[in-house]
Amino acid sequence: MRMTDLDFILGEKKLIEFEITSLKGETVVVASAEWSLTKQGEEVDRGRTLEILLEPDEIGTYELTITYKIAPEVRKARCIVNVC
Repeated sequence: MRMTDLDFILGEKKLIEFEITSLKGETVVVASAEWSLTKQGEEVDRGRTLEILLEPDEIGTYELTITYKIAPEVRKARCIVNVC
């Protein structure tokens, strides 16, 4: 999964949606998904969907990690969230 940095201005709330597609054009069934938002190694938020409503409450750099299962594999994606 190709990820890019996400930029926020303090006070913004954004809906982040992740689309997972097959390189072979096949149907992708995501059995489960979860995400966590951390800042300096401490978890500040978490959820269990591929649709994430983010509203960071402090200026700084966060790490968003998405874990999803497409049987039999478990995959992870990570992106940086910059808040200024």
